[in-house]
Amino acid sequence: MNATTSQVYSNIVTTTRYRAVVKSGTCSSANSTAAIITVDPVTVAGAVTADATVCTGVNSGTLTLVGNTGTINGWESSEDNFVTSTPIANNTALQNYNNLTATTKYRAIVTSGVCPVDTSVAATITVDVASVGGAVGNDTTVCSGLNSGTLNLAGHTGAIIGWEMSTDNFATVVPLPDITPTLPYNNVTITRKYRAVIKSGVCPLEYSASATITADSMTVGGIVTSDTVVCSGANFGILKLSGNVGTIKSWQSSIDNFSTSTAIVHTFDTLSYTNLTTTTKYRAVVKSGVCPSKTSAKVTVTIDPVSVGGVLTADAT
Repeated sequence: MNATTSQVYSNIVTTTRYRAVVKSGTCSSANSTAAIITVDPVTVAGAVTADATVCTGVNSGTLTLVGNTGTINGWESSEDNFVTSTPIANNTALQNYNNLTATTKYRAIVTSGVCPVDTSVAATITVDVASVGGAVGNDTTVCSGLNSGTLNLAGHTGAIIGWEMSTDNFATVVPLPDITPTLPYNNVTITRKYRAVIKSGVCPLEYSASATITADSMTVGGIVTSDTVVCSGANFGILKLSGNVGTIKSWQSSIDNFSTSTAIVHTFDTLSYTNLTTTTKYRAVVKSGVCPSKTSAKVTVTIDPVSVGGVLTADAT
């Protein structure tokens, strides 16, 4: 019972009306005009849904505020977890984003009537950096079947999800399940290209610049044709190299079955000889690319001595 001219209220949770009941002496009581204490619900900022991961530069989406109680006064975005923020003039429950280049958080600002302002739980749009393929260096040339080495990937951005090898400039590929930046190779027999496959988060994958391993055919010395027998001193012939793989670097001759030899500066597949007086062997020196040099099968030019008729003598009687 309160018979004073003031009425205290506190912690009311619903809108409430108050009036005073007044009585003068023996007169009938009368009610005052009512005062209304309107109770606004407590501000509930809600939560922004949903987190997402996008690729830098080309992206878009819409965030939605849910579970809020009160009016949306605006939104905020931040790239540093709201140490600093950028206000967004939007009082709807939907917030668009597009072409972000850095990870960004978004939240709504909500107030219910005269209740304190509150901010929603934020949603995070994680921005993955673009995939960069990098380059595999360097091109090299090896001898077919007798080689080994290591390819090294550099300058890439993103995870290595594999390598690819191709013998037709990547018209078709053979996937290689290696996910390290180094790739060993050995005993390559034909020219191949290699490249790495790179992917950064949700961004499209990229291929590295490729490296080419050029395989030179193994050197084959071939055969020189053909053995022959000639008369000493007055002779001539042409030797012919065939079946070789590689370039003719020179020829060699020998009169002691190549215990020692004489170099002949000649790079054609035919070699002439003339006026030999000693049985002589010949062979070609062949080299294919970076492969070791080899000598051909040797050919022998056999020298018969010049016929000597001798002297006839008569017995005397």
